[in-house]
Amino acid sequence: PTRWAAKMLLCKYYLWEKEWSKVSALCEEIITQSPHQLLADYADLWGLENEYNNEFIWEFDYVQHINKSDRTTQMCPRGVDEKSTDSELQKAFTGYGLLTATDEFIESFDSKDKRRIWYRWLDGDPRVDFKFNYVAKFLDKPQDMIRSNSGINVLFYRLADTYLMQAEAENELNNGPTPKAYERINCIRARAGLSPLSNRSKDEFFQDIMNERKWELAFEYHRKTDLCRWNKLVEVVKTMTKTNPEGAKLIQQYHQLYPIPSKELMKNPNLTQNPGY
Repeated sequence: PTRWAAKMLLCKYYLWEKEWSKVSALCEEIITQSPHQLLADYADLWGLENEYNNEFIWEFDYVQHINKSDRTTQMCPRGVDEKSTDSELQKAFTGYGLLTATDEFIESFDSKDKRRIWYRWLDGDPRVDFKFNYVAKFLDKPQDMIRSNSGINVLFYRLADTYLMQAEAENELNNGPTPKAYERINCIRARAGLSPLSNRSKDEFFQDIMNERKWELAFEYHRKTDLCRWNKLVEVVKTMTKTNPEGAKLIQQYHQLYPIPSKELMKNPNLTQNPGY
């Protein structure tokens, strides 16, 4: 990791602590002084050929057959779940199909949003009629799909996140969106093919931020943290009645925190278990 990755981590801390002025200032530094830039095309972010691009700030390195990853396998279809009329494509269904996009998430996109197809692998391809929504952002090309043997890096931080963090901070600092907040969020929306935002109240802009972070950064390890710091986890999971009816029924407020491991409680009698566990 570079110093810019360290600054991203610090920015995440400030975000959680709601130190909005520090969030905005640090985001501005990363955006204007780091060597990283927003790519013009969302499609150019993904795939083995686009690793180490200018937008990525920190990614964990993997190399097929050498230092291999199984994350793609978690996202790839299972052959028992999905069938293709193309026998060669069928051979690529070597995964577990564990990490997929919910129907509710897919239905939340604007029809013009260019990001949607990246959560619907092979969308519109006549060779398949998938039961589930597979995340194309982190899948190998079909001919390269080998179970637990992917060379695609795992992404932690990229510059688009910084744009949205600063927009959120500016909205909170000024009791409504500033010109800087509009500039940052509209850069992200323009790349996605969406019209710019304007004349929004603080609450409306906050809803815009929540949506943009969901659409832009899904499956990049930010979603649950975002929902927890917004105190929205229970509210959002309860809407997943189509895809996850049991989760929607059972989710509780205490699920925002993990239980403290019992071995840690035994080692330190000053610790108290988190509520609900």
